Amino acid sequence: MAIPAFHTSLFALEPHITSDSDGWGMAYGEWLANKLRLRGYAPEPVRPDTCGWNMRIQQEGFMLRIHCMLHEARQASNFDALHLPADTWLWTTQVVASTPLFKGFFKKIDTELAKNRLEQEISAALQAEADLHLLDEPEFDYDD
Repeated sequence: MAIPAFHTSLFALEPHITSDSDGWGMAYGEWLANKLRLRGYAPEPVRPDTCGWNMRIQQEGFMLRIHCMLHEARQASNFDALHLPADTWLWTTQVVASTPLFKGFFKKIDTELAKNRLEQEISAALQAEADLHLLDEPEFDYDD
């Protein structure tokens, strides 16, 4: 299941910006962490990442992480696009599951169920927020 991308002015960029490319959208990360806590998850603190943030959700057995990217921060030269109205920024969210290399040798670990469940929980939280404009089709490619 794909998590919908969205536009919103709900999440501010400041005061979490620590450099020209890290930590964009930390307010969204904190908002999502609170929503996930209400759904029974125990997310670790949100950490700055290139053009966005990441957050670990699970570390036992396999790692489950959420990554967010503010695409204007990634694509804009000198971040000029960040001066555009906030409701035009494109926010994307991705869940990544990974297993430690040594554990995969002894027993196959199925991460898909946990990954799909977390994607559904994130999608439900986004759909429940009236101040988000969800996009039917993504306007981005993670491999750009």
